[in-house]
Amino acid sequence: MSDSNDLNETKILITATTFPLDKNDSQPRFILNLAQSLQKYFNVQVLVPRGDGAVKKEVFEGVKVERFAYFFKSLESLVYGGGILENLKKSKLNYLQVPFLFLAQFISLCRVIKRDKISIVNAHWIVPQGVIAIITKKLFFKQLKVVVTSHGADLFSLRSNLLTKLKKWVIESSDCFIVVSEAMKEFCYEEVGVCKSKNILVRSMGVDLSSKFTIQKPLEQREGIIFVGRLAEKKGLHVLIDAIALLKTNYPDISLTVVGDGPEKESLIKRSQKLKVDTNIKFLGSRQNQEIPALLNQHKIFVMPSIVAKSGDQEGLGLVAVEALGCGCAVIASDLPAVRDVITDNENGYLFETGNEKSLVQKLELLLTDDKEVTRFVKTGTATAKMKFDWQNVGKDYSHYLSRIVN
Repeated sequence: MSDSNDLNETKILITATTFPLDKNDSQPRFILNLAQSLQKYFNVQVLVPRGDGAVKKEVFEGVKVERFAYFFKSLESLVYGGGILENLKKSKLNYLQVPFLFLAQFISLCRVIKRDKISIVNAHWIVPQGVIAIITKKLFFKQLKVVVTSHGADLFSLRSNLLTKLKKWVIESSDCFIVVSEAMKEFCYEEVGVCKSKNILVRSMGVDLSSKFTIQKPLEQREGIIFVGRLAEKKGLHVLIDAIALLKTNYPDISLTVVGDGPEKESLIKRSQKLKVDTNIKFLGSRQNQEIPALLNQHKIFVMPSIVAKSGDQEGLGLVAVEALGCGCAVIASDLPAVRDVITDNENGYLFETGNEKSLVQKLELLLTDDKEVTRFVKTGTATAKMKFDWQNVGKDYSHYLSRIVN
């Protein structure tokens, strides 16, 4: 690694379309957390689209952030909320904003690179950030290093021939391409057709397992099952609701807490009513990030029933399961390739057959009837989570990758 003083002078710009708008925003915070973890090694700043009520330029929890306009302020609706793909599904009018987002980000990126003498751009998501960063480098900044990080949805969905070729071009044109799970790396080679000579690095995002997502309540003070996530197709909550319906006969007092919001909320509530488990399931809606650890600590079991959506979209990793491990929940998750990077079946949790509610019922019954098994998973789960996913370790790994590029 280079001399630490040299690295601290290296300027890195992180670009993304997901970032908290303010301290109370429920938007995912992993881009912010990554920037914070890299600041001890580099001079880091973030460039993101503006959102309702957000400040154009500020230091947000210690990180320099700049937000750019991409459409008429009152009509901007392409980013934030459930993300670009979900917002495009909501309204075809949002497609009109796509070229404006590309153009505005391109102009803003060029301006910031030139003004602040940026050495490395870390673009999160292949489209649009990765595409724009590569074009910017090829046109105007030949010496710029571009690191592209994919989180899953951008890789697994967008499967037309044209978009697959675009993804392949971005991956192979980047100075460094990072994915958050081994399954994504394999997908790049086997499905996208990336040349095997292209080195793809695997490094997940992290979780604050030192001070935030920690065990705050003993097992005997916890009860019930919890789900945390967007109420969208790929999250597979309907599978868990069906499992609760099957379990209710033998466990009439079984309870499930659902934390999250999304496009499928109404249909999921109706499903619970139709199956007569609406009195067993509490839909809490979206909650602020700082509320999640306490909610997890109230429950014994966390279930992540994710599936492969019709579009091909699926979990890139599933950090919410790591958060649950950190808070001392026993975790049951669907057996998707990427999820195996977090959960090893019967070691730090259970995996069940994806989309199969009967398989999920079998795993739930094992934990509902055996607190010793819950205790075993809590012990192994918290240990494996800290070793692999704590932000301190993630920041070290990322800084190592970036310092190699600087050299």
